[in-house]
Amino acid sequence: MKPRISVALACYKGKPYIKEQLESIWKQTLLPFEVIIVDDASPDDTLSYVSELVAQAPIPTRLLSAANNQGSTATFGQAIQACQGDWIALADQDDVWLPHKLQTLLSQALKEGRQAIFSDAELVNRDLEPLGHRLWENSRFDSRMKRAFGEDAFAALLRYNVVTGATLLFNASRKDLFQQIPSPWIHDYWIALTFAAQASLGYCTDVLLLYRQHGQNQIGQKPGFAGEWNVAQAKAANLYLEEAAQFASLAAYLQSSGIPLQPKVLTQLQEKCRFLESRFTMRQRGHLRVLTWLKNVLGFRYFRYGQGWRPLLKDLLLP
Repeated sequence: MKPRISVALACYKGKPYIKEQLESIWKQTLLPFEVIIVDDASPDDTLSYVSELVAQAPIPTRLLSAANNQGSTATFGQAIQACQGDWIALADQDDVWLPHKLQTLLSQALKEGRQAIFSDAELVNRDLEPLGHRLWENSRFDSRMKRAFGEDAFAALLRYNVVTGATLLFNASRKDLFQQIPSPWIHDYWIALTFAAQASLGYCTDVLLLYRQHGQNQIGQKPGFAGEWNVAQAKAANLYLEEAAQFASLAAYLQSSGIPLQPKVLTQLQEKCRFLESRFTMRQRGHLRVLTWLKNVLGFRYFRYGQGWRPLLKDLLLP
């Protein structure tokens, strides 16, 4: 029997673009088994508008509504749990899928024996006009990162996330792992790390959707240098400790989940946590701060657990 694909779509105040997205899903060359839409208690008329669209859907499409605004991660979790297919594809409300998206991802996943796979996307403006670059360029999924990903996807993802949920297809047999994704995790990073920890995450180099940038995206184009600098200053205050706790929660969850893990996963998570903690504590060490920084440099931790030269220079230059 041909695998059945469910589409999990989270929406919030999505009236301006969701019709185009749904139409692109309903016109796939490999039609989904079902589409599950969860509205995150939109304060406008999104729910009634989408209800009208669902009534005209050419394939099974269900609309659910969150009781209270819960955020995108919990909303995707709710949509995922409602899916009944063998595979689940995540969808944002404001993108447009190319017609062969599902067929391409499923074919490659089955051919390579992957449990999860993600693709590249074209960045476009609100009118779907190309912005001149692709999602992977934006997320720094370059040739070096791809080589690292091929050697050890989990280790590569510990440096930074390159997986965007809107491009992701995964096997539904693990969907219970995503029922309650702990805060402050974003759903796509949690899902990607979970599959990578099992050595079952792959990537497809094709551009399979138009990733719309309209100024109100939760996650979109990366900030420039000034934006990065401001984020780094905030992290230096206390966010490194929060981020360390975040990865520690993932380690605890994976350890208790019973899923088969790659041998080094838990050790890698411990080292990631220690690296983040050291980036915080070095600022309390006064003139000895440079010793902690140098230890991280000589241990190549900035390149194993961070984005390389960027955090290295920030830790040296930030007060």
